[in-house]
Amino acid sequence: MRVKGILDLIGNTPTVKLEKIIQQEGVEIFAKLEGHNLTGSMKARSALGMIEAAEARGELTPGRSTIIESTSGNLGYALAAIGGVKGYRVILVLDPKTDDLKRNILKGYGAELVTVTESDEHGAFQPTRIARVQEMLGETPNSWTPNQYHNPDNLDAHYKTMGPEIFADLEGRVDVVVGAIGTCGHLGGAAKFLMEQNPDLRVIGVEPEGSVLSGGEFCPYLIQGPGLSFKPSNLDLGVIREIVKVSDKDAMYAARELARKEAILSGSSAGSVIYATRQIAPELPEGSRVAVILADGGFRYGTNFYDDNWMVTHAMQPPSSQ
Repeated sequence: MRVKGILDLIGNTPTVKLEKIIQQEGVEIFAKLEGHNLTGSMKARSALGMIEAAEARGELTPGRSTIIESTSGNLGYALAAIGGVKGYRVILVLDPKTDDLKRNILKGYGAELVTVTESDEHGAFQPTRIARVQEMLGETPNSWTPNQYHNPDNLDAHYKTMGPEIFADLEGRVDVVVGAIGTCGHLGGAAKFLMEQNPDLRVIGVEPEGSVLSGGEFCPYLIQGPGLSFKPSNLDLGVIREIVKVSDKDAMYAARELARKEAILSGSSAGSVIYATRQIAPELPEGSRVAVILADGGFRYGTNFYDDNWMVTHAMQPPSSQ
């Protein structure tokens, strides 16, 4: 396959039927493999959509503008790569949980990194990262932030691309869609499109235990990507009608099982989606078709939960030792 440019490698990711990890008679489960996007996650869709919408409004000018954003990893990769191709300076605000591997990749793409060291009263870093972004916007001429938590262009990117792709890949019949939620961009946008095709669509959001999107008190967790210590305006409970919470252990065990049984190496957020789907599968009507969105690939987590020693250090018995 030949493409015109590197940004054409965003979108049109493969969808594969899961054969082994979830076996429910009469139910078909298909995985959207977002790790096949440029930079390895569905955040490439978000980043490109938000940047191009800002360009169309005249908020960004290649060669003059600076992009500043808070990120835990995947959006940062996408902003750094796309920003570099388009000619933007990119500054990313990280926190102490961002490991050296991620930092090195971000710097490899050309991003400048700033790290906050203080958390909020709940032990969360997102609010202090976002506050630092706001400070830097006031200090940096011609700067712009995607503001992924509250930017409707985040949802729109997935409404225009991921939703139609899933609909086409499943031949126009989607009964359930399951995805991890944090900024709520990819699931909210894709599900909105799919609900327009099927008003009876069941939409299930998955968040880590400790996240507050479905209520409760914030508590730090190990799953990377989804979940927040606050509710973003992109969270639309009229679209994402059900939310399931999943523990670190269940998510990481499911991700490692997915790799062994289906040869799909993914992040812990994808593991949480697989675990949640397994829980709801027995209650689905016969003939149901389920789309599960696996947000990223797993190679960058090789020193994380795919490492048995890391699992032991975090009070989890490695699957390989059972």
